Amino acid sequence: MGKWGANLGLLIVALTWGTVIPTVNYLLPVWDPFFLGSIRYVAGAPLLIILVWWQEGFRGPLQRFSWWRPFLLGTIGLGLFAPLYTVGVAHANPIVAAVLSAAGPVIAGAVAWLSFREPMDRWVLPSIILAVSGCILATVDFAQLRSAHSIFVIQGGEILILAAAACWSWYSIAAQRWLTGWSQLRISASTTIGGAPMLVAVYFMAGQAGWSQVPPAPPPDGWHLILLCWLTFASIVLCLILWNHGVRHLGVVVATMYLNLVPIVSLVILAVMGVEPSLVQMLGAALVICGILYSEFLQYRYRRRLAVPV
Repeated sequence: MGKWGANLGLLIVALTWGTVIPTVNYLLPVWDPFFLGSIRYVAGAPLLIILVWWQEGFRGPLQRFSWWRPFLLGTIGLGLFAPLYTVGVAHANPIVAAVLSAAGPVIAGAVAWLSFREPMDRWVLPSIILAVSGCILATVDFAQLRSAHSIFVIQGGEILILAAAACWSWYSIAAQRWLTGWSQLRISASTTIGGAPMLVAVYFMAGQAGWSQVPPAPPPDGWHLILLCWLTFASIVLCLILWNHGVRHLGVVVATMYLNLVPIVSLVILAVMGVEPSLVQMLGAALVICGILYSEFLQYRYRRRLAVPV
């Protein structure tokens, strides 16, 4: 699919993951966050296995790796990310949580440099500034800022949000390095299987602590079941493949900039439901889009320069 396909795939990821927040909010009265965070990956793993079999058959990959690689990738990137982020958001200052979530491209760049010594491309810095600033404007409640006595009170969950973002960034980079030669479908399937045991263990531990309902309640109607399937098959099975493909071709920093579109999509959905966004939020959305478009323009110019014979 190349770089243009990778950009399109990441746009689909952002649009799809943008529906997750309203969907989860709708499902929370029935199911707790630990169950919803676990079931998305655990239920998606069998479908990914079927897709691998359908596309690649029973034959093994040409490039073989030790079993611990996809297991460790899945455990850290998926098994730890979901519970860390869930608990972190629940026990963090919402303003600080929004800022940290918006800073995803910066965290991804730091993880890439610290873990793999990948340098930060200077050309992407203006895009990062635009995307991060826009996401902060779109997510921070400035009315709360004016009324709060201490804006940036740390409640403890903030470190978990940072750890979750670091886990996801590390997984995104390491999966492409450790499993080079595998299709993105096989990478997604193997790492999801690797992360499933950790997710199941966290869910049952949360149940023992009284934070989660074990076993979960049955779906009250067909609509709840449809939305649960959407969370599993669309937001995980499809998007995990497209995400890994985007990271392969564009790098984790540029891919993470697309995630700053997620709250923008949520705002659009809420607007359709009757919750009008503020002028500041619309300005933030415009900045995020400008940051991504500027990144695309610089990539296009760079590719054209390489294509011109010397």
